[in-house]
Amino acid sequence: GHVYYFKKTEDQDQFEDLVKQVKESLSANDQILLKGSNSMNLAMLVESLENETK
Repeated sequence: GHVYYFKKTEDQDQFEDLVKQVKESLSANDQILLKGSNSMNLAMLVESLENETK
C-alpha cells in the first residue's frame, strides 16, 4: 500500500489534491476506510466519490 500526507492549515489546503489522489488510486471494487476529524472535510470527499460512481 501507499501512504499519502495532505495538509490543511490556515495557509495551505490540499483538499483537491487529496480528492484527485484518492480517485486515481481506487479501482472498481476497492473499499476504503476514511478516518479523520470533521475539520478535514472528509464528508466532502465521500460525496465526491459517490458522485463519481453515479
